[in-house]
Amino acid sequence: MLIVTPSDFSAAPAAGASALFDWATSSNGQQITDHGQCAAALLPRDDDVVLVLPPRAVSWHRVALPKVAATRLRAALEGLLEDRLLADTTELHFALEPGGRSGQTVWVAACQKVWLRSWLQTLEGAARPVGRIAPALWPLVPSEAPGASPGASRSFSLDVPSNIHWAYNENGQTWLGSAGLLGVSCTLLRETPLGHGTAADMVVTALM
Repeated sequence: MLIVTPSDFSAAPAAGASALFDWATSSNGQQITDHGQCAAALLPRDDDVVLVLPPRAVSWHRVALPKVAATRLRAALEGLLEDRLLADTTELHFALEPGGRSGQTVWVAACQKVWLRSWLQTLEGAARPVGRIAPALWPLVPSEAPGASPGASRSFSLDVPSNIHWAYNENGQTWLGSAGLLGVSCTLLRETPLGHGTAADMVVTALM
């Protein structure tokens, strides 16, 4: 598995062939075997490439999906979210939480379609096509563990003790990303970076 993300970890447009990526490799999806930073053409080769999206590039929305055919799901999402989003819904890419389907109340992730496509094309042009896309942070859901205390939360696949907080650098600014039952938020902490976060720093979140 090769995990990559734009090196400045921002929602800025892709810089084409000159763009730098932070990357990490894992042979089992649990431990990092190597990591670094380089242009797309110099990334390690791997059959399983995962693109990690920066926290502020993705917005999260809790919606009750009507029971509709898969071919009508996109139209249903646009109708539910058009009043919540600043951008035109036709300009956005949507993704449901793992296992989410029509007829359920689910989390929906949204990001700029052109922005996402540009990063995918950069990696594809470097012969590193992306097989999966993952957010760096995502909302938690109520824990289903036996005996879990009221308000206990979990990631979609792993139990966690409480909210997740993560400080990271973006374009010379330090942000605090927080994930909880109410969604994901990003708060500006300072404009002088504490240090650049690498793919190795984010790999635990990306693999969850």
